[in-house]
Amino acid sequence: MGGYQSSYAIAVDSNGNVYTANRGTNDVSKITPGGVVSRLSIGGGTNPTRIAVDSNGNVYTANNGTNDVSKITPGGEVSRLSIGGGTLPNGIAVYSSPAAPTNLKVSPDAIVSWTASSGTGVFRYTVTATGMSNTLRQTTSTTSLKFLGLEIPGVYTFTVVATNTGGDSPSSSPYGPASMGYALFDMFSY
Repeated sequence: MGGYQSSYAIAVDSNGNVYTANRGTNDVSKITPGGVVSRLSIGGGTNPTRIAVDSNGNVYTANNGTNDVSKITPGGEVSRLSIGGGTLPNGIAVYSSPAAPTNLKVSPDAIVSWTASSGTGVFRYTVTATGMSNTLRQTTSTTSLKFLGLEIPGVYTFTVVATNTGGDSPSSSPYGPASMGYALFDMFSY
């Protein structure tokens, strides 16, 4: 392990890099898939006992010796986060942002539906309708909604973003341009 001692916990990121929390040297080892080992500072934290990596490549350690959490960005910037008066943090978890919703569909009467995002704990979907002279947003906790407030008749492009504790997903593939209300408008335009 490149001279590092007392590796206590391990995490692997989406690129296959392996990270170890090293209690003996109060740092983190990063081992690339090619076997290159580098050392990451935990910014003065001591006795890291747990480690996690989020979807953005940030590394987190739970530091029992200083009763805090170190966050190490991919660029090597370190910040220390308080645990609010607790002692001996003995676990750490990070939520990754969810994947983008898929299979977006919009009916002519503005019922928008999609397939749920893969990922944990999605608690909100934000649907955006762009077109005519405005951009409108509505939120829901389900995978469909009746979009209100559109100019009818009108032409809009729709997207959906999922949100969980880890943040926002990428936007779904756009649906549209979609014509809203033209069938109803044509019925009354004689």
